[in-house]
Amino acid sequence: MFIYVNMKDDLNKTKGTHGMNKLKIYLSQRGAPTQRDFAEMIGTTPTNLGRLVNGKSSPSLPMAYEIEKNTGGLVSVYHWIPDEQLDFRTRKRLEGDSKKRLK
Repeated sequence: MFIYVNMKDDLNKTKGTHGMNKLKIYLSQRGAPTQRDFAEMIGTTPTNLGRLVNGKSSPSLPMAYEIEKNTGGLVSVYHWIPDEQLDFRTRKRLEGDSKKRLK
């Protein structure tokens, strides 16, 4: 795993924010892959990854799954869906589905 111990705490502070913020935090952590390496891991270009991190674009569903898989679930698929579009039950179901996919 590429993360240091406090990374989960850092990401939990961003609860309710979009995936771009969580991805930016993930990639800025000590021991995280470079943007170039992470882009290769998820099957995209560094330019496209930069657009995701800066909020200029959103990932496709398959790319969101790759992001989730390659961050160990720290940046989940559901983080890319704006909070106002999800009710509590839907968000909890998606969180559970994400945990199942990662096993």
